[in-house]
Amino acid sequence: YFATDEVKNKAIRTARGRAFAKSQGKYAAGKLLYGYTTDKNNYIIINEKEVEVIKYIVHRYVTSDISMQKLGEECYERGMFNCSLKSAKTKVSKIIRNKNYYGIKNSEFIYPKILPIEWLDIALKKIEGAKKAPTLIPI
Repeated sequence: YFATDEVKNKAIRTARGRAFAKSQGKYAAGKLLYGYTTDKNNYIIINEKEVEVIKYIVHRYVTSDISMQKLGEECYERGMFNCSLKSAKTKVSKIIRNKNYYGIKNSEFIYPKILPIEWLDIALKKIEGAKKAPTLIPI
């Protein structure tokens, strides 16, 4: 009985400690977004190498007429990600759409802002405009 009770109490204390760490902007287990790392005190900070890739991808997308698919292919060909072509396209899409990069809390952690909020508006409008209309099948 005592061992079962202690396991429950330990789980509660651990969850409370993680919630407190997250509220303080610290990393508390889980996967960090691409472009972020932690410092020696476990605070989430910007990874300078990866942030340049993020800025390049989003800036290129919002300032040109390139599609996410073509941008993913370009990133793959340039070796920006160490993964397959399909994974590179997925990463590009996730980077452009993820609101955490723009300073909007959209996950369990509080991430430092990397991109200007104006780029998010432009990207979302471009994404909405790029959606294909359903094709009608003739009867």
